[in-house]
Amino acid sequence: MNQDLAGKSHWDKVYSRGDKSSSIRWKPSSYSELLLENVFKSIFSKYKPKKVLEIGCGNSYWLPYLANLYSIEVYGIDYSEEGVLLAKGRLKDNGAKGEIYCIDIFDETSFLHDKFDLVFSLGLIEHFKNTEDVISKITPFLSRKGVLFTEIPNFNYSFYYYFTFIYQPKQLYKHKPLSLDMLNKAYSENGLEVIEGKYLGFFSMDIVAWGYELRYDFFIKRITPFFKYRSKALDRYLLKNRLFISKLPFLSPFIYVIGSRRCVE
Repeated sequence: MNQDLAGKSHWDKVYSRGDKSSSIRWKPSSYSELLLENVFKSIFSKYKPKKVLEIGCGNSYWLPYLANLYSIEVYGIDYSEEGVLLAKGRLKDNGAKGEIYCIDIFDETSFLHDKFDLVFSLGLIEHFKNTEDVISKITPFLSRKGVLFTEIPNFNYSFYYYFTFIYQPKQLYKHKPLSLDMLNKAYSENGLEVIEGKYLGFFSMDIVAWGYELRYDFFIKRITPFFKYRSKALDRYLLKNRLFISKLPFLSPFIYVIGSRRCVE
């Protein structure tokens, strides 16, 4: 079985430690959030999806935000009960129409197949050894002309790979390093036409899981506060100068691919 490298207990722990405050007024504001919002804006402008599914939706801020911004139905799937409860709460708080299911995508999900104009995942598929297999479980959710949007952190021997290896190697080993070419290949092998694929962002430390499974205790007092402070200052600079695109994959924090089933009509 293509098991999650992080494991359910990891996600339960993450969600139990996460922000449980009301998110009624949440909107993208950080550098990494605005990078994603720009991609969503392009997708909604081009494809105008009305029924949207997030895979790995635990504690999702994006589902209620997108539901209210674009007046759409939203749905989510996650196998962490804790994450599902938080995601349901955020939908309810925001008066967003949709459903959240506590399901493992490797279990029976046929009742949701062929229904969604847009399916997206943010930091999901890199947690599995067999990337093609994960995409094969996600693709059936797409409607006949549905669009799949996948975003992952750039751990493909990038700056973030080496930083995380030094800072928190146990956290790094919960990820499979994927390149843009590898993600494109996983799409193609599942009958998806790759519409767009890029390295996203100039630089950002937001992909670092600050405080989790540190290699050395002294990181807590010395390294972590310094890097968090500096990264926020850099994010402000990048936002001010709108430095969203980079031609340096080594420094780019995210990778994304958009694909469609239309080539297999």
